[in-house]
Amino acid sequence: MTGAGEWQQDSRRRRSAAQRPRLTGGAEGRTAAADPVPLGDPAVRIVPLDRPLALRAVLIPRRRGTGDPAFRIDPAGRVWMARREEAGPSLLALAHAGDRVVARAWGPGAGESLDAVPLLIGEDDDWSGLDLTSVPALGRIRAANPGLRLSAGGDLLQMLVPAILEQKVTTAQAWFAWRWLLRRYGSPLPTPGGRTLIAPPDAAGWLSVTPWDWHTAGVDDRRAQIVRRVAARAGAIARLGRDSPEDAAERLLSIPGIGPWTIAEALARSHGAPDVVSVGDFHLCRSVGTAFLGEPVDDQRMLELLRPWEGQRQRVLRLIGAAGITAERHGPRLEVPDHVRR
Repeated sequence: MTGAGEWQQDSRRRRSAAQRPRLTGGAEGRTAAADPVPLGDPAVRIVPLDRPLALRAVLIPRRRGTGDPAFRIDPAGRVWMARREEAGPSLLALAHAGDRVVARAWGPGAGESLDAVPLLIGEDDDWSGLDLTSVPALGRIRAANPGLRLSAGGDLLQMLVPAILEQKVTTAQAWFAWRWLLRRYGSPLPTPGGRTLIAPPDAAGWLSVTPWDWHTAGVDDRRAQIVRRVAARAGAIARLGRDSPEDAAERLLSIPGIGPWTIAEALARSHGAPDVVSVGDFHLCRSVGTAFLGEPVDDQRMLELLRPWEGQRQRVLRLIGAAGITAERHGPRLEVPDHVRR
């Protein structure tokens, strides 16, 4: 329980915070504590492509809701991301033009963001080992989505925090908390078009979130404590971002409050982990059951249905998602191999 002295100090912070300027849009539109980051001219890098790429579909799992202040897709189809690199915040814009991706980056972390682009767009993601012959419908979905890839950003801390915020609450509650905290503690990055994206806080920023601000964002003390634990281990977690998904998962399990669901949600995005399954996700097992059986199932049955693709299960899940199959909106039912029905 927070001590009385800490709450008294936080009360003084709140009185000071009340005088901070606000963005339009109500309580969740508070401006970030920092001033906008000076950006200057962009650094540019071109990544040639030798196979199809569905840029939006590859990167959209990194977005936390349509109002995510760190992610935007503009009317021209360019993907804008506000990232937190070791050197500082960066604004990254990716445009798919024919057989190449043109990447532009601004800010202190621009060089690191450009270095991450091939991983972000899944250039090293290899689907050749995925055997879909037992379920022809999956093969047809893959053929209809040849540019689908798994994105790997290497940004494990920044993928862990929103996954922690999503523990045991509704998606709407978690996304509200993400927006509110970024606007309060993130780094504003004005885009050339006049919009502002906000890079997530660094480890020190997450550690500086006050008890009152956690409360105002709708984050209970348990989740706030877990965020503080991972932020306090930021150096070690950054190194895990360069490890294999298996090694990273094993080490993350040693952090209290970090379990298989949170690890799967983070590693699917930070590492492009091809086999992670978010066991414990209410919607995922229902969607998988609907895809294969026409009805929702529990986690155990979901794992049985996915067993033929062990090592590649995240890819199968992405194909089911690409087909628009959910428990709420039924898509085409897939044909299940005989050995799975039994």
